[in-house]
Amino acid sequence: MSKLFSVKDLEETRPGSKESKALTADWLQGEITICLTDEVRNEINLNPDQLKRQRGRDFALRFPTLVSPHEEVDNNLNALKLLLPKRPRRGDEADIRHLAHAIAGRAQFFVTRDSALLRRADEVRDRFGLSIVRPSELIVRIDELVREAEYQPTRVAGSLIRIGRVPSQQESDIVETFAQSENRSDFQQRLRAFLVEPQQVEASIVRDPDQHLLALLVYDRRTNHRLEIPIFRVADSYLGKSLTSHLILQTVLVAADERRATIKLSDPHLSESVERALQTGPFVRIGNSWIKFNLRTLETTTSLVIRLKSFEADTVEEREYLRAMIQTTTQSLLAKEARALLEVERALWPMKIVDLDIPIFIVPIKPEWAMHLFEKKMAEQTLFGAKPEIALNRENVYYRAAKPRVLSAPARILWYVSSSKKYQGAMHIRACSLIDEVTIGTPKDLSRQFRRLGIYEWKDILGIAKGHIDNQLMAVRFSDTELLNTPVPWKDLQHILAQVEGHRSQIQSPLHISNESFARIYSRGVQL
Repeated sequence: MSKLFSVKDLEETRPGSKESKALTADWLQGEITICLTDEVRNEINLNPDQLKRQRGRDFALRFPTLVSPHEEVDNNLNALKLLLPKRPRRGDEADIRHLAHAIAGRAQFFVTRDSALLRRADEVRDRFGLSIVRPSELIVRIDELVREAEYQPTRVAGSLIRIGRVPSQQESDIVETFAQSENRSDFQQRLRAFLVEPQQVEASIVRDPDQHLLALLVYDRRTNHRLEIPIFRVADSYLGKSLTSHLILQTVLVAADERRATIKLSDPHLSESVERALQTGPFVRIGNSWIKFNLRTLETTTSLVIRLKSFEADTVEEREYLRAMIQTTTQSLLAKEARALLEVERALWPMKIVDLDIPIFIVPIKPEWAMHLFEKKMAEQTLFGAKPEIALNRENVYYRAAKPRVLSAPARILWYVSSSKKYQGAMHIRACSLIDEVTIGTPKDLSRQFRRLGIYEWKDILGIAKGHIDNQLMAVRFSDTELLNTPVPWKDLQHILAQVEGHRSQIQSPLHISNESFARIYSRGVQL
């Protein structure tokens, strides 16, 4: 689809022209035709500097001239002069002449960064049918048409909160909400610089069901081995803390899925709450940025050391951090310190150290609990979705009978979602988590201790205790849940268990499995 428009501020020498020059990107050339008006050439000829005149003429030859009949231009000028203020500023009359040519030439868009012209956009569109837009707005409009599906908001963690690419004509609301501690004009310019490169930079907003803005984040993919996040903003709300943690976790998984070994969060105006969440990410502060190294692999301890040595580090500080991690891994291996190795694994999550000496369990869970705790695909099958205050948490709690006392911490969980006619995707291994704590106690004690975590209400906890308040229950606190890209079905699970463990299992209660079984199930689930 070709779009014809007139452009005033595409000259390379103008300050801030990067936004305009983005219109010349290769991917746009099949979608738009850039034309200049005769007025551009008039302005070039009025320049007293001969060298600048020649440079301007050479520049103008790169674009066709919009054909605009003189009589129509004159008629448009007379009508447009009514839009001039009583005391025209310098350049107002030239702007009107540009518009007169664009209207006469049947342009669809007049592209400019001039704020005075943009303020008149509604009047000009209503009267003449010409849209006055910024370069960034036009680029986003075209990208919306080219990649329509990517601009359709999707559910966050299976809840009714939604995330999607920043649409056109949303800029002012975003600036109003997320400028935070920096100058609004500076923030606006930074945002526009990212919006004009939608092929390599992804700007997304998160909204609640009432369309209130909750978060803004920008993924910059211009460096192959690194995912950079130059803007990460979360609005104040009752979901702010949990949403921040969730977005950080999802960012790590996005980078891992794209095989980007490094994440760099370089927003210079992070809130204190975001910085606190990054520290538990775990990200490390290196220079003026927050850095995380991550892998989507299964590694032995020995192969991990080799892998770490191959990482690309952009600064001396990053190399020092990697050197320290290699030293910790080597020392922990020699000393057989499982907990120290687990901390290395957490730092490189979602990487898994396959020979790490911690227990691994397959744990059955009902779909109605799974959908709120971690299983977003099942939550999306329901009208109201998962409860956001639960689904967004980085850590949660799962209750079960105290016996058999199989589970311990730290340990891995592979979640097996049990049979259900109501939900598609049941009877599969669907996710992997880390057990952080296992606590035995009465329903009342556990409810009090973990009331901020989990979906379980008092009646649910009491039901697990068979209605007896003195019965002992087990509360399993888990975190860093990773959904499997390809859930492992019952048949394949049983085949792996028979081959490796020597027996099948009905998975009626937590099942202890070997490292080899875990490696086979996890590798199949994430398609390593």
